[in-house]
Amino acid sequence: MPAETRERIAKEWHFTEEDASFIVANGWTDYAEHIMSELDSWIQSTGDTTLKDQGATFGKLVGSWLTNKLAGLLKQGNKDIHEVNITPENFAEFIHLVHKGVINSANAKKLLTFMHETGKDPSHILEEKNLGQMDDTNELVAIVARVIEQNAEQAAEARSGKESVIKWFVGGVMKATEGRANPLQAEQEIKKQLDV
Repeated sequence: MPAETRERIAKEWHFTEEDASFIVANGWTDYAEHIMSELDSWIQSTGDTTLKDQGATFGKLVGSWLTNKLAGLLKQGNKDIHEVNITPENFAEFIHLVHKGVINSANAKKLLTFMHETGKDPSHILEEKNLGQMDDTNELVAIVARVIEQNAEQAAEARSGKESVIKWFVGGVMKATEGRANPLQAEQEIKKQLDV
């Protein structure tokens, strides 16, 4: 019965009521449960006790990416879940990458699209398309310096206390790094270099 299934997956996998309703109503239950089972196995196999309590986090994360992003991709292509080009194993790996912060949300959307188009696993695409978070601090420092140097007027505004300009600089750094910079680290570095 749909109502029982909704209740069960919401309780067992920590999906929100809204996500559970969408999953059951659209015939995505097997796919969603397979993803959650893969994530659960991965948590068990890592032996990382900090992850044991994160079932609710994973449930919300999976539910959101399934019902918003993946559903949108399928709708664009006029397809249903049985025509999805992403295995539950690859979707679980994708969620793991998002959760660990290996990729930011903007590039995660691109990654999901590439996964759907190619059927390849996320790690392969991440490397191939260079979508992962920038982890070279020196590179970030240099890019921030260049963006500040190229925008002296905005730098003066920021130094005079105009807070909104900092966000503008973050946008500039994100653009310069093609979305690979960690926005929080970028903001910290911008403030440091502007001495604000």
